[in-house]
Amino acid sequence: MLASLLLAALAYVSPVHYPIELAGNFGEPRPNHFHAGIDVKTDRMTGKPLYAMADGFISKVSVGTHGFGKAVYVRHPDGNTSVYVHLDDFAPQIEAAVKRYQYAHKVYATDITFPATMMPVHKGQFIGFSGNTGSSQGPHLHLELHRTQTGDLLDPLAYLKAYVRDTIAPAVYAFKAYPVPGEGTFQHGSSPRVFTFDKGHFSAWGKVGFGVRTMDHMNGVYNSFGSRLIRLYCDCRLVFSADINGLPQSMHRMMNSWGDYDHFMQSRVWFLKSFVEPGNRLPFLKTGQGKGYILFNERREYRLRYVVSDVFSNQTVREFTVLGTPEALGTKPVIAGPEALLTSRDNHWQTDGIRLDVVPSAIFTYPEAACVGPTEDQLKQSGTPYTVRKSFYRSNGKAVAMEETEGLLKLFVAEDGKLLGCHVYGAHAADIVQEVSALICHEATVEDLHDTIHIHPTLSEILLDAAM
Repeated sequence: MLASLLLAALAYVSPVHYPIELAGNFGEPRPNHFHAGIDVKTDRMTGKPLYAMADGFISKVSVGTHGFGKAVYVRHPDGNTSVYVHLDDFAPQIEAAVKRYQYAHKVYATDITFPATMMPVHKGQFIGFSGNTGSSQGPHLHLELHRTQTGDLLDPLAYLKAYVRDTIAPAVYAFKAYPVPGEGTFQHGSSPRVFTFDKGHFSAWGKVGFGVRTMDHMNGVYNSFGSRLIRLYCDCRLVFSADINGLPQSMHRMMNSWGDYDHFMQSRVWFLKSFVEPGNRLPFLKTGQGKGYILFNERREYRLRYVVSDVFSNQTVREFTVLGTPEALGTKPVIAGPEALLTSRDNHWQTDGIRLDVVPSAIFTYPEAACVGPTEDQLKQSGTPYTVRKSFYRSNGKAVAMEETEGLLKLFVAEDGKLLGCHVYGAHAADIVQEVSALICHEATVEDLHDTIHIHPTLSEILLDAAM
């Protein structure tokens, strides 16, 4: 009885006071990442009132010119945190607290954390207006749900099913066969190929994996979405399942292993593999001992069936039959040598001074953002001991003269002093990170950086300040 009352008290309500229509759902495959939340439509305009989905308190507010833009974090007593992203404005009490912090610290972009007692909120309380701030590509509400302690991502739609109408089953368009080189053939070939289900009957021999092209749809909107639950059966035996109900923050890049990245880059279409390759640790991919591969080693019919469902239990079934047909399997490719790149291990390749694990990147927003090396989350997950050195644009003479004092630099340093990485937000961030890239490639230490003379006044002295 008590448990039922508690669950009722923690029941989530819609963040908007109109029927929810989605522009994107949780776990949609994207290049290099999964979609981390749901995108709620706001009639292509800003200024829609937004409300807390459950009781809790404002734990964090972020303000920036890229990324989330303006965002509100509400921590709930059930161990979850809801995040409301790309806002136009905050509720008055939140806006006042943000302004006080910005003026006190002379910054615009910032992350502000609040104690539990400062700004409590109740379910359905107004917290701000929808917008188009940060790296948004149009007015909408990007809504995320996190496990507070771990940061793991959850599907907000699972908590808001009562506010969304969806009676449309996912579409399943085609499958792709992946014969293992030297160990399998499909339809008399050893190369990956796409097939439609309408042919019905195919031939195979040896070890073969499969992938499926599928998208979900919802009532009243033209958008296509990722499919929540994918299952592959062989002769009524479940050989693979993927239920995208949650995701650790650190595993986004494994999207390129689960999805057929090469196929996507050529056609902009994702085929999601129904087998798990070495190095892919996505927790929602489930297989037996065969890792999702099917062994066709008997002269008989194998009945395969894809079952694809959404969070509302709308379901589509596609079947095909494979006849085990003995034929030559060819020769296994030889993978040897120190330069072989394998998905089952961390690869550190270097030749003629070029290192593939040291690749700088930048976002040319205003101000710029740039980085090189691992993120702080990646360092923590790998257990790498490190320290953080920080410096600020507002203390740099050139930045003051340029009136570009908004910015921050973070330098990650190993226990032995070697430089591990650098993140910069501010004017000419990409130029600063380039220097760090060169230093990392030559295994320089923070002492080497400290002993390097930098021209005065230049923005590069922001990096030097971090080494002091």
